[in-house]
Amino acid sequence: GGGEDGDGGGAAGDIEYKELLEFENEQLKQQVHCPIIKEKPKSVILIKCGHAFSREAIDKRIADRARKCPACNKAFSDYDIKPIYLTW
Repeated sequence: GGGEDGDGGGAAGDIEYKELLEFENEQLKQQVHCPIIKEKPKSVILIKCGHAFSREAIDKRIADRARKCPACNKAFSDYDIKPIYLTW
């Protein structure tokens, strides 16, 4: 009787684990990166609504006179923009 009935799922388990890590990595990137400028990290928060974006995305909204949160459309002023500091 060859050992074919044994565990033998090593390669398949490694693939599943790698896929899980890739999925979790993408989830973390989505949480950290700006939803508007995806290659930039979130660096400011709009304190009226709590949504976070990159400074560049918010600066563009200000330059375009579109002072509403891209996520919920709540109006904001310069005083509502606060930096956030992500630590690792």
